Amino acid sequence: MSYDNIKTRKPYEITNENRSQFIGYTRELTLLNRTIDIKLNDFKTFITTAIQQAPKTVPDKIDKLLINLSRLANNPSSDIEINPVKDYALGYCVDENEFKYYLKYLDEINFFKQNRGSQGYKITVDGWKKIQDLSIIKNVSEQCFIAMWFTDEMNKVYLDYISKAIERAGYKPMIIPDVKHDNEVTSQILAEIQKSKFMIADFTGQRAGVYFEAGFAKGLGLNVIWTCKKDWFDNKEAENEGEYKINDQWKKGIIKEERHTHFDVNHRQFILWEYDAKEKLNKFEEDIYNSIVEQFGEGPLKSKGNQDSK
Repeated sequence: MSYDNIKTRKPYEITNENRSQFIGYTRELTLLNRTIDIKLNDFKTFITTAIQQAPKTVPDKIDKLLINLSRLANNPSSDIEINPVKDYALGYCVDENEFKYYLKYLDEINFFKQNRGSQGYKITVDGWKKIQDLSIIKNVSEQCFIAMWFTDEMNKVYLDYISKAIERAGYKPMIIPDVKHDNEVTSQILAEIQKSKFMIADFTGQRAGVYFEAGFAKGLGLNVIWTCKKDWFDNKEAENEGEYKINDQWKKGIIKEERHTHFDVNHRQFILWEYDAKEKLNKFEEDIYNSIVEQFGEGPLKSKGNQDSK
């Protein structure tokens, strides 16, 4: 893949500074086998996501390069074929010269070596140890980010059941209350997702923000626990009393709304919940708790709590 011909047209033009971040993010998604389907009206959001996730410092770029190189290896001892002209995006580099500079450094510290007499490279044992260390650092987070719709009912479900399941499992719930999504708040949300070990995304209400945040988490490689209120998942049409606007006048009446998850996510294994009985909500809490422990084990706050109780 060559990146020199990637251009954008106004009003979605990106600066040279952000170009390497956009290209690097796209290449990384490809390595992770993520589907890249960017509609024109989503392009600015995609660029924002790329800039947020991209490594900014030289050490972070080198770490990211080493991780991405490992994704090219079929097994620890396999050769890796790279071409600086085509592959400089692996390190979110501006050009091939920056890429070669980082490769030289990885060679000097014995993390990545070129095979004698060939264009192939290998990650050394020391390199694989470093990759494991980077993975451990990422996974020591005690935080779970929750993406959800903010209504009185959902707030109660979060406080009484979702957050309790997270805390019982030994993790800290992180939620950012519903406010106007300006650039500052969006940056805060993305930063907290990046600091999290995993996410719980509840699709009740089919909020666009939940879809975006869950997609961002998946792009980072985080596991997402998918939840939804049953009557918002079962592809039903609901009728509710409400207000609607006709000819600039507000009127009261029955509003029909379609309730179903988007086909991009409805094949996931969802934990469904119902609000009509406490027993069902207790089961919802237990299902979340079990899912967390099965996927991630008990969190660091669980051990801390046990020590404090002694």
